[in-house]
Amino acid sequence: MKYVWFVLIAAAVFCGSLAPAWADDIASPPWTRYGAGTTWEGWTFSSPSNPSYPDEGFYNPYGIPSASITDPVAWLPLGYNSHIGVWVLNPDSSINVTVPDSLTVGYKEVFTQVTWLPGTVPGGGPTPTVVVHDGDGVYGGTEEDFQVLANGWYHAAWLTLLPNNPPVEIVSVSGTAQVGEVFVDTECTATPPVPEPGMIVALAGLAGMGLCGLVWRRRRA
Repeated sequence: MKYVWFVLIAAAVFCGSLAPAWADDIASPPWTRYGAGTTWEGWTFSSPSNPSYPDEGFYNPYGIPSASITDPVAWLPLGYNSHIGVWVLNPDSSINVTVPDSLTVGYKEVFTQVTWLPGTVPGGGPTPTVVVHDGDGVYGGTEEDFQVLANGWYHAAWLTLLPNNPPVEIVSVSGTAQVGEVFVDTECTATPPVPEPGMIVALAGLAGMGLCGLVWRRRRA
């Protein structure tokens, strides 16, 4: 009889090792986690009362992160469509992650991962919009990673650079139909963030206009 139990236990362990890994924390931020001035937090939406506490875990020396959802359509249950839980959103819905952070002087980088059901699947939606609120402004990010997962879901990561270092930032995910997971990493840095390509082009345009104006004034003289 004891051999039967041994076989059953071994089979359970083996089957458990083959179980799908739910968490889509699969893209790394451009810094080392758990370092000075960093945080990370993850949500897999394991119940209809979540988002609230980060059910996938977190590392945050500055406080407890939280999340809320505005105007959702529905929460879908455990294991639905290859995810622990899924929030169905409408175009006006958003998932809002609040991250307490360091008060040191410097700048802030925010790395956000989102897994969503694509629009090619019934009930799916377009690529989500990710913005970061810091109390003074709203900032978009650049897409750093994009993957089509084996289960048919899409995964992407965005890096947002803030021109200051707020004590709290809010990451908002909106504009998509079904969201399976959200992970947020932050880092405080003393190095000023590099302007995004669009900002560089705008600054170059302004510089060019100024140069043309200077040449025109000299010709007039």
